[in-house]
Amino acid sequence: MADFFLIYVRPRQGVLQAQVQDKMNLARDWFRFDPNVWIVFSTSDEGKWYARLAPLVRQNGAVFICRLDIARSQGWFSKELWLWIRSK
Repeated sequence: MADFFLIYVRPRQGVLQAQVQDKMNLARDWFRFDPNVWIVFSTSDEGKWYARLAPLVRQNGAVFICRLDIARSQGWFSKELWLWIRSK
């Protein structure tokens, strides 16, 4: 069963945004709504996501991963985001 995750990634110096996106592409789907913030729809758990992303952030980057309860959400954002959420 797939879950939603909120993932913040600030890659270490020298890591390209394309390298981060390659890792995100391992999810069933994702939506990037800020340069460093992604909503990921995935069957992998937090530990697996950390293992994938840690090499891109270790020494001077940062990563934060948490399961996201999308059913309990409100906000004002682009229609594109809300349509993406509903499609899952």
